[in-house]
Amino acid sequence: MVNTKNNNLITNTLTPTDPIQAALAAIQETLANIQAEYVKKYPNNTPWEHFEVEVVKRFGVLYDDPIVELKNLKQTRSVQPYQEAFEALLNRVNLPEQVAVSMFMGGLKPEVGTPMRVFQATTLSETYGLARMQEATNTILKPRYNTPLLPTPKQSTTTYISKAVTTPVKSNSVGQSSGYV
Repeated sequence: MVNTKNNNLITNTLTPTDPIQAALAAIQETLANIQAEYVKKYPNNTPWEHFEVEVVKRFGVLYDDPIVELKNLKQTRSVQPYQEAFEALLNRVNLPEQVAVSMFMGGLKPEVGTPMRVFQATTLSETYGLARMQEATNTILKPRYNTPLLPTPKQSTTTYISKAVTTPVKSNSVGQSSGYV
């Protein structure tokens, strides 16, 4: 008896029960077609980097827009990972430094970015340094204890129910009420 799985690998005849192998074969066929098309288009021995660019154009992310990603990037943790993500995106675009400074500051947490605006940073390196210093300042000034220094007086939980008390009206001898209720 012949192992059909091994035969499929050798002869490239696929069965419907082998979806992973079918997908790999389809990808391999697509890559072979792209390579053949590339060789026709660029018959001379072109550098590998050029071929990489063509493959990325074909298979890359469909809606890759690093400027939009930069605009939408927000600091969620500390300044360091935000700065690293910002720099990775910034390396993919060509923006004036003042625009990059503005975008970086716009993505900072308010408690970091708002105090920095006083300094009016004009370079990215200055902005990065100010952001790290502001974050360190916030960490130092942040209260470290959840319990107050002095004990808080406990409020009384006793409730008093008010009842309307009525008293009989005294009448004087002339028949006028005295005003007591």
